[in-house]
Amino acid sequence: MRIILTTLLIGCLLIIAKPLSLYAQGTLEGNVIDSTSGKPLAGVNIFMSGTTIGTATDPDGQYRLKRIPLGNQRLVVSIIGYGKKTVDISIAPGESRIIDFKLKPVVYELPEIFVGNLDKHWKKRLKRFTNLFIGESKLADSVEILNPEVLRFEKHFLGPFRAKALAPIQIQNKALGYHITYYLDEFVHSGSHTKWDGEPYFTELEPADSEQAAYWKRNRRKAFYGSQRHFLLALIHNRVKEEGFILYKIRRGIYGFSSEDRSRISGRRLIRESDSKYTHRMNFLVDYK
Repeated sequence: MRIILTTLLIGCLLIIAKPLSLYAQGTLEGNVIDSTSGKPLAGVNIFMSGTTIGTATDPDGQYRLKRIPLGNQRLVVSIIGYGKKTVDISIAPGESRIIDFKLKPVVYELPEIFVGNLDKHWKKRLKRFTNLFIGESKLADSVEILNPEVLRFEKHFLGPFRAKALAPIQIQNKALGYHITYYLDEFVHSGSHTKWDGEPYFTELEPADSEQAAYWKRNRRKAFYGSQRHFLLALIHNRVKEEGFILYKIRRGIYGFSSEDRSRISGRRLIRESDSKYTHRMNFLVDYK
């Protein structure tokens, strides 16, 4: 058995439990041009990954993002026909930054996106992908992939199940009131393990009435409480017990885990401020054979 000490930097993007007006947020602006011709690019999507903060460049290739939360963020720049760019940035209180981008044209040798060409094997794999990617909870029935025809799947005998997207996946979550544009970079399922990576951009749906708005608000709170984000926020604000979490240090015995091999610990032992401003460093132990 080995014990690995892992470090995780948590940006202040996680601090969403408090109103954003409490923080002196930053501003980001700049230009996006074609790296070959030098001409400005209009309609380029620019957003902070995992948030509702985003915009598109104007006819002059200019963009401006306001109310950016403090700390470490991931900025995504994407448009069809050009290579996607991601940049990790850190924003200080009231800071205004200028970041320009040069996008390189790319030629995609991809099959035509046409759902009529997709056979029963594709449909079977789409169902499997949806169950793994969206989940099978009660609220999962309210989540729909609007453009499944962009998905392609790869499955070899005894090999992993892989998926790729020919374009951003458009997802509508009617339970939480969000439209999600997901830029899928990787999806692999092998055995009982599933992993994927990508950049999501959230847009709030317009409620039909006050009743639907209240329904979305309740569901968002339910989705937040008990989530990983809720737990990390509780650690950051030293409110683990108040938020309903109990932390244990668990030792693996010779024959596996036992209730006698655990002891209560404080959240202060897991997290502290890092050397980088507006971020925290979390230390945790991973046990495995």
